[in-house]
Amino acid sequence: MTAYTKPIFYKSLNVAIIAAMMGCLVWNIVGIVLSAIAIVIPAKAILSKKPE
Repeated sequence: MTAYTKPIFYKSLNVAIIAAMMGCLVWNIVGIVLSAIAIVIPAKAILSKKPE
């Protein structure tokens, strides 16, 4: 690698790492939302079925 291509390589590597981290963050948020829905829906069903 020449001195000219090295900074470009490192810059693209940083971008790839940031993109991967953002991707993980997005999937974590999706996972949290889905698990929250999975908890809330049954809880709402149980609460709405409570005897009068």
